[in-house]
Amino acid sequence: MIHDRLRIAAELEADMGRHVATYECEWRGVLSDPLKLAHFRSFVNSDEPDPSLVYVRERGQKRPATAHELAVGP
Repeated sequence: MIHDRLRIAAELEADMGRHVATYECEWRGVLSDPLKLAHFRSFVNSDEPDPSLVYVRERGQKRPATAHELAVGP
């Protein structure tokens, strides 16, 4: 803040500090807990992956293929 007319900058800064100090990534918790991770499957009655999902490597990470990439192929 440039002009803290309401004099709340210190309070906002403290709130942000508490948030940063106590932040927990929910997805990291899911990935590290087999019971939670079991809820995220392609099919309820099978552990097989969904064959219709196609991924493309980009910048060292995989992402879902676009409709154009699916049409053109690898």
